[in-house]
Amino acid sequence: MKITKWLFYKKRGSFAKMTLRILVPVVLLLLAVLVIMFRGMQQARTLAYQYIKDTAELYVTQINRDIEQIHAEQITRMSRELDIAQIPSDIGPTDGKYYSLLLNVMEQNQILKIRYAEASNFYVYDSNADLLILDTGIYYRSSQKSEKIKRLLSFLKEGRNENIAKWTYFYDGEKDYIAGLCYVDGVASGCLIPVEWIFHNLIQKTKGYQVVPFIQKPDGNIMTVEDTQTYDYNDLIKKSMAKDQRELYSYKIGYSGRIYMIIHPEHGILENVIQMQMFLTILAALIAAGLLFGAYNYYRKILIPMRQFIDGLKRTEEEQWINENGSNNIIELEQASNEFKGLLRKIKQLKIEIYEKELERQKIELDYIQEQINPHFFLNCLSIIHGIAEEANESRIVTITGMLSDYMRYIFRDASSKRTVSEELKHVMNYIRIQKLRYGDSAFAFEVIQDDDVSACLLPALLLQTLVENAVIHAVSLDQHIEITMYLALEEHEDGKYMYVTLSDTGKGFPAKVLKALEEGENIVYDGRRHVGLQNAVQRLRLMYRDKAQIHFSNMDEGFGAVTEIILPVEEF
Repeated sequence: MKITKWLFYKKRGSFAKMTLRILVPVVLLLLAVLVIMFRGMQQARTLAYQYIKDTAELYVTQINRDIEQIHAEQITRMSRELDIAQIPSDIGPTDGKYYSLLLNVMEQNQILKIRYAEASNFYVYDSNADLLILDTGIYYRSSQKSEKIKRLLSFLKEGRNENIAKWTYFYDGEKDYIAGLCYVDGVASGCLIPVEWIFHNLIQKTKGYQVVPFIQKPDGNIMTVEDTQTYDYNDLIKKSMAKDQRELYSYKIGYSGRIYMIIHPEHGILENVIQMQMFLTILAALIAAGLLFGAYNYYRKILIPMRQFIDGLKRTEEEQWINENGSNNIIELEQASNEFKGLLRKIKQLKIEIYEKELERQKIELDYIQEQINPHFFLNCLSIIHGIAEEANESRIVTITGMLSDYMRYIFRDASSKRTVSEELKHVMNYIRIQKLRYGDSAFAFEVIQDDDVSACLLPALLLQTLVENAVIHAVSLDQHIEITMYLALEEHEDGKYMYVTLSDTGKGFPAKVLKALEEGENIVYDGRRHVGLQNAVQRLRLMYRDKAQIHFSNMDEGFGAVTEIILPVEEF
C-alpha cells in the first residue's frame, strides 16, 4: 500500500489535531470556570470587608454622637449646678443640710446613665470638699473607699486647678475607660465609658467575622479585648499596623483619638472563604494534573499504538515483521494487525506456491525438451564426432568435444539437487576451458580462492556456473583483458556456520537499471532480450533457504567491476 507523502503526514497529524480539538476547549472551559469562581470568591471577600467596615463605621458614628451629646450636657450641667461649690470643705455624712442637693445630683447621674447605655458611671466631684457623687452612691472625705474609687479621685484631682472640658483615658486597676471631664471652679462633672464595652459591642455587631478592635494610647500602649485564645492579638496588631494592610481600619472616636479594627482573615466566615479558595486551588491543580495525565495516557495508549500500527503497515515487505506477533496496548488494533499479518502471510504463501508451480511447469517443459533432444543420442553423436576427429588427428576438435560432452552430462543431471563445491568447481573449470577455446587464453583470467574445508559443502546445482557464465558473457571481450575471481570461505555466525561466496570481475560492472531491477525483483530486459539467469539464482536461493540465504549485487566503482556476494548455511555431503 502506497500513499503520497502529503497524505501520510496529513493522516499522521490528524490524531494530534483531534486531541487538540478535544483538550483545548476543555482546558479553556476549565480556566474560565476557575476564573469566575476565584473572581466570585474574591468579590465575596471584598464585600465581607466592606460590610464589616460599614458596620463598624456606623457603630463608631453612633458612639461619637453620644459622646458629643454627653459633652454638651456636661458643660450645660456645670453652668446650672454651681451651687455645689458652696458645700463646705469639711462636709460629712451627718450634715443633713445639703442632703437633698446631693440626692438630686445623684439622681441626675442615674438619669444620664439610663440615657447613655455605653457609660458605666456618671459623676460630680467637688475638689474643695473632696466629695464624689456617683450614680451609685456618695463618697465623703471621711468615707471608706475602694481601690477603684481611690484611683478615680486621684485622676480627678489632677485637673482641679483649671477650667477644662476634655476626653481622656482612665485606668482603674482592672479596666480601661474613656473618661469625659469638665472642670469649672474646682467642680468636675463627667462620665466613664468602658473601652471593653465598646469592643464587645463592635464584635457583636460584626458577629461571624473575626475582628480585633483596639485603641492605641498617646503613649503607644494598646488597649484591646481580653481574650483567652491562643493567638497573640498584640503581635497581630503590630504586624498589621506596620504593613498597612487593607484588613486594618481606623475611625476617630470622640475627642480622645482613634479606634482601630483588624479583620482577622484566618477565623470566622473569612476563614471559610479562604478555605474555599484553597480548595478551589487544589481542585484546579488536581484537574490540571488529571488533564495532563489523561493527555499523557491518551498519547501513550492510543496515539503511539496507532502510529505503530500505521508504521507497521508500511513494513509489509519485511519478512520479520510479517512473522512476528507484536503486542499493542489497544486490543482492537492488535487484533487488526495480527489479522493483517495473517493475510500477508497467506498472500506470501500463495506467491511462493505460484512460483513453485511455475518452476514445476518450467521443469516439465525442460524435461520435455530434454526428452526431445534425447540426451543419450546427443551424447552418442558427440562421441562419434570425437572418434572421427581423433582418427583425423584433429586435436582441437577432440578437446572441445570431450569438454562439451562432460559439460552436457553435468547439465543433464537432476538440476533440483544440491552438489558439492568440488563438483561445481570442476564443472565451472570445464566451462572456463570451453570459453577460452572461444576467446583465447589472453582474453580473460579466472582464479578460484577457497578454504580447505569448503570442498565438501553442498550448494544448489549450477549456482556457481550461473554466476561465472554471467560474468563471462557480460564482461569478457576481445578489447581488454578481464580478470574473474571467485572466493569461497566458511564463516561462524551466532546462529551457525555459513559459506561465503563472492565473484568479482574487472569489466564494466552492472548497469544501474540492472542493479535496480535485481534489488526490486523486476524483470531484467536490455538489448531487446530478457535475462533470467541471475533472477533464477535469487529465486532458487529464496525457495531453498528462505531468509537464511542472502545474495547481493554491486559494483566496485561506478561503471567498473561487478561483484556478486552470496551467504548461505553450510550443508556438508
